[in-house]
Amino acid sequence: MACIYVMLSKLLAIHDPRYRRAALTSLLNVIAQLIQITTAFISVPIALEHVGSEQFGLWVTLTTALTFITFADFGIGIGAQNRISQARAESNQKLAALFFYTAITFAFITALVVFVSGITILKFIDLGSLFSLRTTQAAHIAETATQIVIATLALGIPAGIIQRTYQALQDGYVVAVLQIASRAVSLCLLFVVVRLDFGLVWIIFAINSLPIIFLLVGGYIFLVRRHKWLSPCQGRPAHISLTAFKSITQLGLAGLGALISVYLINNLPPFIISTKYGADQIVDYGAVLRLISAPTLVFSYLLLPLWPALTEAHAKQEKDWIKIAYLRCLYLTVFFSAISATLLILFGQDFIYYWTKNTTAIPNTNLLYACTALLVAGYWNTLVSVLLNGLSRFKGQATYGLFLALLFSVIAFAIPTEYGKEAIIWTVSAGYFLRCGIMHYELHKVLFDSAS
Repeated sequence: MACIYVMLSKLLAIHDPRYRRAALTSLLNVIAQLIQITTAFISVPIALEHVGSEQFGLWVTLTTALTFITFADFGIGIGAQNRISQARAESNQKLAALFFYTAITFAFITALVVFVSGITILKFIDLGSLFSLRTTQAAHIAETATQIVIATLALGIPAGIIQRTYQALQDGYVVAVLQIASRAVSLCLLFVVVRLDFGLVWIIFAINSLPIIFLLVGGYIFLVRRHKWLSPCQGRPAHISLTAFKSITQLGLAGLGALISVYLINNLPPFIISTKYGADQIVDYGAVLRLISAPTLVFSYLLLPLWPALTEAHAKQEKDWIKIAYLRCLYLTVFFSAISATLLILFGQDFIYYWTKNTTAIPNTNLLYACTALLVAGYWNTLVSVLLNGLSRFKGQATYGLFLALLFSVIAFAIPTEYGKEAIIWTVSAGYFLRCGIMHYELHKVLFDSAS
C-alpha cells in the first residue's frame, strides 16, 4: 500500500491540496477492494466445488445483473452526490438534508418498482430454457436464486445513495470500512453454508446480498449518528421536494447513458454464451472474468477520485493542469495495461488451475487472448471516461457509446455457434476498442484543439 501511495504522490502531484483528499480516498478504496478481491478468489473455487459447473455458471450469469445497480437509480445517485456536496460547501445543512432524503426516498420507490416488476415478469419466464439448464435441480434452484438477485438489486439502489452521500461528505473511508467488515462476514458465512451443505441460494445471499444489506442498514445508522443534522429526529423532520428531485435528476441523467453502454459491454457476454451454449459453458469465461476484474477494479479506484478535481480545474479554466493530469494518467494506464496483459497471457491458465483446481475453468488460448483484449479495453475506458466525465462531456458517451455497445452485442449474438464462444468475446472487445478510440479522439480534441 505504501508503494501505491508513493506512486500516486509522484504521478498525481499529491502535494497539491486539490488532490490530497483524492489520493487518500484512492488508497483506502484500493485496500477495501483488495480485500474484496481476496474474498472473491477464495469464494470462487469453494462455490464451484460445492454446487458444480452448471449451478456455478448460473451464479455467474445471474450476479452479473447486480452491476445494474450502478445505474438502476436513473442517475439519482450521481446528482445527489453533487448537490449534497454543493450544499455542504455552502454550509447549508438543511438543503443538504433535503437533497439526501429526496434522493433516498425516490431511490426506495424505484427499488420497490424494480422488485415488483422483476418478480412479476419472472412468473412468465422459463428460466430452464433461458439459461439452457440441463438438470432439473438447476432449473428448480434458478427461480429462487433469481428472486434473491432481484431483491439484492432493488436494495442496492438506496444503498448506492448512502454510499454517494458518504462520498459527498468526504467520508468515503467509512464505506471502505463497511465493505471490509461485510466481506469478512460474507466469507465466514460462506464456510458455514458449505459446512451445513446449503445450496446456491445461500451462497448468493452470503456473497452478494449481505454486503448490500451491510451498507444500507449499517451505513445509514452511522451516517445519521456521525452527522446529526441528517437525522430526522434532530429538530424539524427532513422532508422531500419535487424541486430538489428535478435538480438532482437534471444533473444525474447526463451520465446515465454512458454507464449503460459500459454495462452492456461488460455484462452481456455471459448471457449470450449461456443462451447459445448453455450455462455450464460459462465456467472458463467466468473464472477469467473474475481474474481480470480484479486489476481493472483496483485501477478504476485509483483514477475515479480525480473526477471532482478535474471538474474543479475545468471550472477554473486550468487547461494546462488538465493536460498534465491527462498525460500522467495516460502513462499510468499504459503501465497497468502492459503489466496486466503480460501476466495474464503468461500465467493466466496456470493461475486459474491452481486457483480453482478445476480443469473446466481453464480457458483455451484463444479465449485467454480475447479476455486480455477486454482487459486492456477496460483500462482504456477508465482513462477516457474519468477525463471526459470530469470535463462534463457525457453526451458522446451516451450516444455513440450506447449505439456501439448495442450494435456489437447484436453482432456477437448473431455469430454462428460453430465459431465458438471466443468469437463472442472478440466481437465485444472490438466494439469496446472502437468506443474507447472515439472517446479518446473526443478527449484529445477538447484538450489540444485550441478552437474547441
